Amino acid sequence: MNEIQLKSQIAFINRYKKQNQSIVEEADLSYSVGGAFLVSRKVHLQSGGENEHFYGWGPEDAERVKRMEILGLPVYRASGPLFHLYHPRKENSWYGSADIELENRQEFLNVCSMTRSELQKYIQTR
Repeated sequence: MNEIQLKSQIAFINRYKKQNQSIVEEADLSYSVGGAFLVSRKVHLQSGGENEHFYGWGPEDAERVKRMEILGLPVYRASGPLFHLYHPRKENSWYGSADIELENRQEFLNVCSMTRSELQKYIQTR
């Protein structure tokens, strides 16, 4: 990205924030995940690492954070809005099929319904 493109995107973000300040202030972003996920190797492995039951695109970001919450591991969120800049969606930006979408969602709900001890056992079996 060159300097002109970067300045244009920053200007767009600033205009959006100014025009939509009430939306930004009132939004409940406590369940928003994505953007950047930073974690130490130790904590990542303690939470089970990447869940290989997910295939392709899906709710893996939210599931990763939910696992950490269930296990009582630290989760910190940066304050302020997160903007997602437009990019064209290609074949990797959607579920591969309705069956894969269903399987990914079922895995997410399965993990979310677990207790801490159930999740610890589940992680050990993967």
